[in-house]
Amino acid sequence: MQILFLNNGSASAQSNNNSAAIAGSPQQMKQLVPVGGFDLTIYSNNGKVLWQKTNQTINAATAFENVAFANSAYSGGITIHLTNIRPSPVPIGTAIPVGSDKNIGAITGSFSANKTKTDSVTFTASILK
Repeated sequence: MQILFLNNGSASAQSNNNSAAIAGSPQQMKQLVPVGGFDLTIYSNNGKVLWQKTNQTINAATAFENVAFANSAYSGGITIHLTNIRPSPVPIGTAIPVGSDKNIGAITGSFSANKTKTDSVTFTASILK
């Protein structure tokens, strides 16, 4: 599964023309948002946890997860819940010196953890066999 973290505050987020966004129209492209980490849980249609990973750390706007359910024969509705989405203080494209990830403040300036806001998103899908 590939997860892209996109800015939803652009004017294109208000558009109802989804086909243009899918086709990749420049007017519909949204800006990537740097994310420092998140939690991911996938639930079955009856609320059972099928898969979960917490405290996924990234310093980018794209995450890749290899999801394999314990019950590989599962089919039906799922709910994907991303929580505790934390912004990254490092802008996308910034080169981070090796070994400096424990001292990001030295690169970006002060980034107070107690002022960091988190976000979440939930969406549904179906697994068809």
